[in-house]
Amino acid sequence: MTGHLLVVWHPRPASIAALRDDVLAGFGDAATSMPVRSRPAPEAGIADVEGAAACVILTPENFGAVSGLVKDFLERIYPWFEEVPNRRPGLPYLLVSKGASDGTGAVRDVTRILTGRRWREVLPPVVIAGHLDEEHRAHVREQAATLAIGVDTGVF
Repeated sequence: MTGHLLVVWHPRPASIAALRDDVLAGFGDAATSMPVRSRPAPEAGIADVEGAAACVILTPENFGAVSGLVKDFLERIYPWFEEVPNRRPGLPYLLVSKGASDGTGAVRDVTRILTGRRWREVLPPVVIAGHLDEEHRAHVREQAATLAIGVDTGVF
């Protein structure tokens, strides 16, 4: 598979930064030769998506919904999808949502948007509610490694 592994993340809170680091570590565990591009949501754009072989999106859940900055990223890449609807269909992705008490509202929002873009959810979303612990972090790292290996070997 050609392209890079793209990580798009909300720049706050610290728990999202920790999860981003776990995704990057998981990509490293996979030991693929695929390059990695990690971008905070406000800086990620069309070129990042067009060159991606797969994408991981990390979002906090704010007020029961996807964070505004991650939604902004998804809205900024939407116009090119409207103009060229067959660009990047089937892009494999993994979603990680961190909520204070739930996290499923952000999953609902992002899943709805990415289904419309015809991206392909290849692993179940990781939903973390409450305090971020080592078990959560290990699970995210494992899922990221699975995504990277699956893309590299053509499974995804």
